[in-house]
Amino acid sequence: MIDGLRQGDWVPRSVREKAKKIEEAYQLLEQQYLRSVTDEEISEFLQMSEKEFLQALQEISVAAVCSIDEPIREEESETRLSVLIDESAKNPEYKVNEYYMRETLAKAIERLTVKERTVVTLFYYEDLSLSEIAEIMNLSPSRISQLHSKAILRMRGSLNRFKMQLFQDS
Repeated sequence: MIDGLRQGDWVPRSVREKAKKIEEAYQLLEQQYLRSVTDEEISEFLQMSEKEFLQALQEISVAAVCSIDEPIREEESETRLSVLIDESAKNPEYKVNEYYMRETLAKAIERLTVKERTVVTLFYYEDLSLSEIAEIMNLSPSRISQLHSKAILRMRGSLNRFKMQLFQDS
């Protein structure tokens, strides 16, 4: 069973052994000196150059696994996860849904009649009032209002079909 666990370990055995030796050296020397020890003292105790010691630390740092839920500092509640997450970024699922919703809306607009499409364009893209649109199109404001309502209902129907498909596929 231990061999099976070792096979699944992504950290080489030699790195684990180095980590264990360095950990034991820290414990022993700090207990002996009753203070934090320097890199020079550890490397001398382990009979390796400081450069070799720093290289060993670099190798070991790859093996160190830490929890992203642990606080970064003891006195703070900020965790590694809170630093990693970009709250302002939209999640990928939202972006995909937004893309398909825009596609559906574009197709719905394409299916509108020329007059309905013109009303929607002038109202939403050019920010014109219904009476201004009526003047441009030589129609009554009530007819423009009817065309607008009809266009909105048709687009809303297309978006509702999209929403139904989205929830059926989930």
